[in-house]
Order: sequence, then C-alpha cells, then structure tokens
Amino acid sequence: DRLRAAAAHLPRPLDLLAVARQRLDHAATNLFSALRHSNQAKSIQFGRTAQRLAPQLLRQRARDLRTRLEDATRRAPAALENSAVRSRLRFDPVARRLDPALAQLAAKARLRLDPVAPRLAPAYRRLLEGRGERLGAFAKLLASLSYKGVLARGFALVKDAGGQLVRTRALVEPGDALTIEFADGEIEAMAGGPDVAARKRPKPAPPTGGEQESLF
Repeated sequence: DRLRAAAAHLPRPLDLLAVARQRLDHAATNLFSALRHSNQAKSIQFGRTAQRLAPQLLRQRARDLRTRLEDATRRAPAALENSAVRSRLRFDPVARRLDPALAQLAAKARLRLDPVAPRLAPAYRRLLEGRGERLGAFAKLLASLSYKGVLARGFALVKDAGGQLVRTRALVEPGDALTIEFADGEIEAMAGGPDVAARKRPKPAPPTGGEQESLF
C-alpha cells in the first residue's frame, strides 16, 4: 500500500518526456530556420566576392601590378646608385679616421711581438718534435696491434673467393678457391680433398713402341 501511495505521487513517463520532446521540436524548427538564414547570408557574401573576382577586374589588377613592377625596375638602378652615394658619404669620414687608428694599433702590436718573435721558432720546433714523437708512438702501437705483425711471425691469413676471412675448416669445401696471404704477399690456392685428388689423378700413359700387352 505504501509503495502504491508513493508511486501515485510520481509523474507519468510521458510527462517526463514531454518537456524534452518540446525542446527537441523547438530546436528542430529553429534549425531549419537557421540553415535557411545561413544559406541566404552565404549567398549574399558570395555574390559580393564574385563581383571582385570578375575576369575584367582581375585583368585590370594584373595590369596595375605589371605597371608598378616595370616602374620599380626602371627606378632600381638610380635608387641603388643614390644609396651607394649616400653610404659613401657616411663612411668616408669614418674611413679617414680609421687609417691612423689602424696604423697606431699595428705599431703597438709590432712592439709587443718583436720581443717574442725570437722565441717563436724554437717553441714551434719543439712543438713539432713533440707531435712527431707522439705520432711515432702511435704508429708503433698500431703496428703491434695489426695482423701484419702476426703474419710476420709465420702465420697466414686464408680468405675465400669473395674475400671473406675463413676462420674454421667447416667453411671450406673441396675445390673451393682460396687466397692465402703471407707477410710478403698473397697466393691463390684450391682446397684439396679426396674428390679433388681423384679428379686430378693422372691417367696411365698408353703403351709405346711395338711391345704387345700380355694376355696372361
């Protein structure tokens, strides 16, 4: 009973949706009206812009711009010459003041350099000697780390036909072309094996002379 009494005070579902339905209908009505007004406004704006984009107006605008460009081109040499003259008039007094100042600065620099000049050559020579010693030490270190030193001790470097280093026996097949590098040069070689030995075994020479082969 209490549940029925509480439910009786609640609004009906249709009443709950009525307000939202009214708002939706009002918005739909306004939407069509707003679209119509927007379309009219855009049409008016486009009509005003289209008048400025007429071919005659565009051609006239292009002619005006061409005329202005030609006038600027004709005036450019004279304008550049006038600018150069004005710049020369501004810089000539400064240049006349700079010549004595630069000469005085050079004289002061020469006075400071003259006492030091005799010591420059020995210092530069010592610098070169130090750099030469460091370069020689680096060269010796490089030679000790190079594989050429290993080859000089009697070892050899084996490479395949593509120039790749052959590190293990499994990478070599009988008949493969190899390059063996020693300390004094390289030689070409071919990997051997039973198959290669059989292919290279010489054929027996045919009997010579009048001797007849024995049948027994």
